[in-house]
Amino acid sequence: MEENISVPRRIEQIETFEKENKEARLMLKESLENDPAYLESVEEVRSATAERQKIKTEILNKTENQKIQAEIKENKVELETLREILSTELIKIYQEKQTDEVVDQYGESRKFKIIVKLLPRKKRYDERDEEGKFSKSEGEMIPEGTVMRELPEINADLKNEKE
Repeated sequence: MEENISVPRRIEQIETFEKENKEARLMLKESLENDPAYLESVEEVRSATAERQKIKTEILNKTENQKIQAEIKENKVELETLREILSTELIKIYQEKQTDEVVDQYGESRKFKIIVKLLPRKKRYDERDEEGKFSKSEGEMIPEGTVMRELPEINADLKNEKE
């Protein structure tokens, strides 16, 4: 019962500190924006950043670099999928064996941790799924060509249903 009382109190404390920090950051921002030397340096940084971005774009637009970027993007999607699957497997191991250690491909023991995140309060029209991500509305279709990031056998089933 003690835990149930302390959780709302802890949430209130967190929200109070977050509000105080937000107000303090606003005060600092206003202080910076009223300083002429700071504003001058900000403008110098902007022009240097624009020049850097122009050079970077020219380099990245070369054919060989575009191929590398495409490969990185594909790998990023695959990594995200593999991490999601690994997270699910590690949670299952923790639930079944009550341990936070697994053996890796080299035979070495590796620890893992489970992180819990409190989602923001649900607003009236806020549709989030169980992971806190905004969910699609019911009538919204998935655009053609969208990569499905599920298990391969699920993708195969979905592809067969379309045909």
